[in-house]
Amino acid sequence: MRAAPAGLGVEVARIALGTADLLVLSRVPSGQGEEHRAFPGGVHSVLGARQLIQGATTARLGGASHTVGGCVDALHAVSMVGVAVVSSRFRRAAVVQVAIASALALIELRRRS
Repeated sequence: MRAAPAGLGVEVARIALGTADLLVLSRVPSGQGEEHRAFPGGVHSVLGARQLIQGATTARLGGASHTVGGCVDALHAVSMVGVAVVSSRFRRAAVVQVAIASALALIELRRRS
């Protein structure tokens, strides 16, 4: 049996974020708890699925997958800056996504070697 790679903390955190998006935030009924659901439920489902896939992929492959993952996170951060600029309704959620994606990008890009 192959031992788990050292330093899986970011992957575990990413999978936890994805699970929260999929199981909690995407399931808040419309009109109830809107303050807890930053984006429409479908958006949380897409974000959650991406986090789960990316976390599992980088945990399994390591190496260059961290560079690719960091670039995906950086692109997500940039896209959320655009949302924050144009949408007052989703600004707070977008800024949170910018912070999370930026932090993950920095971590992943520093781990690439």
